[in-house]
Amino acid sequence: MGIRVLRRNLHRLHRLGWTWKQVGDICGRSRGWVCSTAKGRYKPPGYVIREISERVKEAMRELPRELWQTTKELREQVFLEIKTNHVGIESAIKSRYLAQHLGTTDRMIRACVNELREAGEPICSSVGKPAGFYWPRTMREYKEFRYRDYASRIKKMQKALDAMDMAAEAIFEGKPLAVIAQAEMALR
Repeated sequence: MGIRVLRRNLHRLHRLGWTWKQVGDICGRSRGWVCSTAKGRYKPPGYVIREISERVKEAMRELPRELWQTTKELREQVFLEIKTNHVGIESAIKSRYLAQHLGTTDRMIRACVNELREAGEPICSSVGKPAGFYWPRTMREYKEFRYRDYASRIKKMQKALDAMDMAAEAIFEGKPLAVIAQAEMALR
């Protein structure tokens, strides 16, 4: 097992619910060898990689089997559970309860929901009461979620990006900030 595979397996343990301290304990005092530091990455000697790899394999074998279901199966279960049993914001379910119900971690649930959203499924979420994931009952409910969670963030990020672009043009291209601001306002 090479250093890249080892790093991937350490991150896999973390995604399956281990804390970084637990992952670090597997590496023992050698964890500096497999982690990035301020000084850069180190290439460990082969015996260190083999020693840590054996510890990681042993830790992975001890994990409960239900954590190892394929991501595709888990995604399907999450999708069906939310679409059939949690329709409308009033029946939203928190990720930790959904994780308990499906026998996995809330981190895995959030990852599955994100993948489902990227695939085009309109799974909504709410941070107020009731908090959690839900399937929108109406187009209005979906649009409220869309604006509240995505559009408002995009607008804030675009505003910050525009301000940084103007400052960068002023700094690196020597343009006066007032001229750039006038040009930006004319474009809007």
